[in-house]
Amino acid sequence: MANHNLVSQNKIDSTLFYYKAITELKDVNYIGKSFEFFNKKAEQRLLVGDTVKSAYYLELIALGQFKMGFPYESEVASVKALKLLDLVTNPSRNNDAKGRLSNQLGMVYRRLEDFENARRYYNQALDLNKETEGRIAIITNIGNTYADQNNFQKAADILVSFYDDAVALKTSKIKATYFDNFGYFNLKINNSRALKEMEAALEMRLELGGLSGLFSSYRHLALFYYQKGNKTKARYFANKATSVSNRIQTPAYQLEALALKLEFENNPDFGRYIDLNKQLISEKQLRENKFAAIKYNLIRNEQLLEENETKLLVSEFEKEKEETYKWLYLTLWILVILLSTLIFFTLRIRHREDRVREVYDTEKRISKKVHDEVANDVYQVMTRLQYEENSQKEELLDELEHIYNKTRDISRESGSIDLESDFSFVLNDLLLVYETDDLVIITRGLKDVNWDTVSELKKTTIYRVLQELMTNMKKHSEATLVSISFQKNKNFLDINYMDNGVGAELNRLGGLENVETRIHALKGTVIFSTKIGNGFKVKARI
Repeated sequence: MANHNLVSQNKIDSTLFYYKAITELKDVNYIGKSFEFFNKKAEQRLLVGDTVKSAYYLELIALGQFKMGFPYESEVASVKALKLLDLVTNPSRNNDAKGRLSNQLGMVYRRLEDFENARRYYNQALDLNKETEGRIAIITNIGNTYADQNNFQKAADILVSFYDDAVALKTSKIKATYFDNFGYFNLKINNSRALKEMEAALEMRLELGGLSGLFSSYRHLALFYYQKGNKTKARYFANKATSVSNRIQTPAYQLEALALKLEFENNPDFGRYIDLNKQLISEKQLRENKFAAIKYNLIRNEQLLEENETKLLVSEFEKEKEETYKWLYLTLWILVILLSTLIFFTLRIRHREDRVREVYDTEKRISKKVHDEVANDVYQVMTRLQYEENSQKEELLDELEHIYNKTRDISRESGSIDLESDFSFVLNDLLLVYETDDLVIITRGLKDVNWDTVSELKKTTIYRVLQELMTNMKKHSEATLVSISFQKNKNFLDINYMDNGVGAELNRLGGLENVETRIHALKGTVIFSTKIGNGFKVKARI
């Protein structure tokens, strides 16, 4: 158990050791081992699907390569890390890393003097970074691209807009870099605040102890005093810069420190040498850039060729899929049409059967009614004519009149309805038939309804329902008063029926069953309410 803890502790120590080797650049001999260490860790994290951590290790490698003066290798590592982060679907997990990598690419392209691309990536990093310190670092880098192009006024203007935010920061490498660069830019435009800003930066860097930062501060102060004519202080800070460059042990820093000291000797041949050397380096860099551009374009052309081939294959596949879908949709449409036709004719046949059954039921009902109410009465009258005296002719005539009235009522119940005339008059005529000296019928709202807006089917149902109710009342209720009210309520018509008859136990057979069936057929509602000795009520909504 103790051995495992020791191994775990060693792994943590190794990671921290190589991390500091890159970020602090204290011993150049360990940089190569740091690259190997973090490259292996990046591959291990990628194998288990941890793309965020793998990208982080590649980011460390890119930073170290840049510090060692390998901009192209740093560019490759940075782009590889960004591609890994593009695979992460949750932006909150990779925005910070993308911002740092965009800033790293900005530094790479600045080193390669591709200032347009440098500023593009710096601005991309600025959009992704919401922390004040991070934004100060990026703004400082953007200012440096203009300084590289000798546009020091633009560089100073960009930095001064963030001055208050920089002052509010705690002491850090980023804050020190900001004030050192801001002071240097002001030196170049002869602004008196230059020395104050650079001295503040040096004080912070002495507290922090970073070698590369100290080198920059000493170099800028040497240039300041040289420009002001104080050669003693200029040589003092130049010697400080040389001492730091020897501790860093990086040729780039050592060469820059040597060039700084020689520049102060005012040797015209040396000045000529420096200019020619810069020109040589610039031409070499342009050739390397050109080669890199050619290589990049070649790779890009291959990618475009692959993309075009893929698009062609996808296009052909889409065409085949579209053709398949076309036939599928056509088949489905044919099936839908055939099924719709089948359903239509099935419903039509069923409707025809229902109509035939309805006619049959109606004929059966009328036949039964004629048999029960008319035929039996006629038979009784015929029997009495055979056996009774002529003195009873008056009584027989009354019975024949009664039979006639029954026949007329049955005819009216089954006869056609006048739907063309004013329907309020049609209903009024229907109700008047049932009114007698002993029965008063009261209607309310009958003429208030706009019957033109009511469909013929609803009118027919209303007519038959009232007919059934009035017939039922006449046969069973012994009522002397009937009240019927009509009220239009949006898309519905409310009908309330009430009589003061003897009432009865509810029995929905016969007429009441017909009323309920007719109303329910129109998706309406009906409520019957009655008690013995307490009349009969109906509430219907159609």
